[in-house]
Amino acid sequence: MKIEHLALNVGDPTAMGAWYRDHLGMRIVLGLLEPPFT
Repeated sequence: MKIEHLALNVGDPTAMGAWYRDHLGMRIVLGLLEPPFT
């Protein structure tokens, strides 16, 4: 299975993205530095 997109409502989206990258081996394809982070 290949995950194409995942959306979760979290308090610190930048930290959450880093956690997924560091612990699950995912990669951030597009990361916005200012809200909205969608």
